[in-house]
Amino acid sequence: MVPITNDAKKMQEQEEQIVVQCFLVGLGPEYEVARIQLLTSEALPSLSDIYAHLLRVYKDNDKEQGRTK
Repeated sequence: MVPITNDAKKMQEQEEQIVVQCFLVGLGPEYEVARIQLLTSEALPSLSDIYAHLLRVYKDNDKEQGRTK
């Protein structure tokens, strides 16, 4: 639950955090480790940082399975 505020900037930050959390919760099981790492980090990363992190995880998983992209 996020605290109620009249500060527009704070409200936007809270909305972005909710979007990020919803995105992470909706990830498939192959991203479980990454999801836990991101959700338990001290500061929740931005959505673009999360995309970049997940892209690295995806590429690493492909390499482990012998696929190249």
